[in-house]
Amino acid sequence: MQAIAFHVTVLCYGQRLPGDERGTVDRHHNEYGTPYVPGNPVRHAQMQQRLSEPPYWLDIDRAKVVVESIKETCLRFQWKLWMAHARTTHFHTALTANAPPRRVREQLKARATRGLRRAGFDLERRRRWVEGGSVRHVFDETHLMNVMVYGARKQGEPMAVFVAGEGTWVSDAEL
Repeated sequence: MQAIAFHVTVLCYGQRLPGDERGTVDRHHNEYGTPYVPGNPVRHAQMQQRLSEPPYWLDIDRAKVVVESIKETCLRFQWKLWMAHARTTHFHTALTANAPPRRVREQLKARATRGLRRAGFDLERRRRWVEGGSVRHVFDETHLMNVMVYGARKQGEPMAVFVAGEGTWVSDAEL
């Protein structure tokens, strides 16, 4: 079956490390409907000790820049953006692209970094994103709608969100 879109999730560096009590995704647990890797406190502590830099966080201003960068990237490559939501520890997107999923994910990360630097945030060299990230294939319109609802509305208090047909909106605290 041909995918109609990709659901891309990228964590900020140092966030949701393997062993996290909420569960994590790895290459064996990255298909729609598969369970998360269960938490493991010992593994989590080991992974925290291996960090080479402090964890990275997005505040509301950085989240806005990330969403705008995602929109610009999709426009630049003529990808159809369905949804983007930048949170304190990660971002989600749903998009249709005429490119391999890994290239899509890496372009989103690189251009978000470029946008943050252009906006004057974090000008020093540092890690902002984890290596890789999750790219799940979306196979039908119902699945796409579920991904959009999950990414835009089921993540707790929204930060910076874009939804096709609705435009960009931010947390009520920022309005």
